[in-house]
Amino acid sequence: MKNINNSYAPDYENELRMVRLNQFKPLSIWDRLCLILGGPRRWLLSVIWPAYVSRQISKRQGECKCCGACCRMSWFCRNLEYENSMATCRIYNAGRKLVCEVFPVNEMDLADRNRVKPNHPCGFYWKD
Repeated sequence: MKNINNSYAPDYENELRMVRLNQFKPLSIWDRLCLILGGPRRWLLSVIWPAYVSRQISKRQGECKCCGACCRMSWFCRNLEYENSMATCRIYNAGRKLVCEVFPVNEMDLADRNRVKPNHPCGFYWKD
């Protein structure tokens, strides 16, 4: 995009995207392994032990800060979009996966999420 005096205007969207990408920590092999195992663990809890998941969710406090860290835990979710520097899900109200609906189930999920974005705390928490 050029402005009137033929100099290039700053590419704000690209700069914002790079800032968001750089907020995510590079992952070690151990971190990646923990994250890869977390998805099936949450799915199994949701399918096999839904009463536990319901209890945990009822104890959960706070709210989502729309940072997108949970969408980048095992892979980069193709339904993740950013609008005004907030992460949004294209299928939030229609067809979201079960593991997405219940996340975070417990403190272990928060520990996994913090592997991805440790300097930006999740909005959910449990009181001891």
